[in-house]
Amino acid sequence: MSQGYWLPTESGYGATALGIPPAPPSKKPGRAVRIGIAAALVVGVAVCLVIGFWVSMPSAPDDDTIAAGDCAKVWGTTSDADLEKVDCVDPQANYRVAVRVDNGTEACPSGDYAYYKRAGLDGYRLCLTLNAAEGECFEDLPGSISRKTTCDLGKYRVGKIVRGTTDRMTCGTDTTAEWALVYPTPERMTICMRKL
Repeated sequence: MSQGYWLPTESGYGATALGIPPAPPSKKPGRAVRIGIAAALVVGVAVCLVIGFWVSMPSAPDDDTIAAGDCAKVWGTTSDADLEKVDCVDPQANYRVAVRVDNGTEACPSGDYAYYKRAGLDGYRLCLTLNAAEGECFEDLPGSISRKTTCDLGKYRVGKIVRGTTDRMTCGTDTTAEWALVYPTPERMTICMRKL
């Protein structure tokens, strides 16, 4: 049996007994490399969280875009109402937006407006007039949610609509002042309601 010996190579690493040079010793990654990898992982996780949050966010409902002049279908109870923007000729369009107040803490103008309030950081208040035409009937008057209905089932009928005034007495003897709804804005208007 022959005895082996070690000869240095040009690279500075010794050869094995078989004459094959060994692999160079592994270096531990430097501190800068470790910090770079950690930073990339943190950024990657943050990007994934932001994308996941954005994808899971519901889109804004139509009522967030509702503005003065638009009509709405309002249903539910006065303490838990729902609202959907609809075309003004839709038979379920029971209210028209007179004023939108994007600061939800401000009140509606004086008058007989119903209002819908959306709470939260992007809250707003909608000041609503009855979306009515002469001869139409409603289940209830403001104070509750007024819904259009057939006159055989309704409690109130629109006798006349007087534009350009907010004087309850313009309704005459067909109604009492209790059933005259006045709206000073955006157009001065009095809706005369008659109890059925």
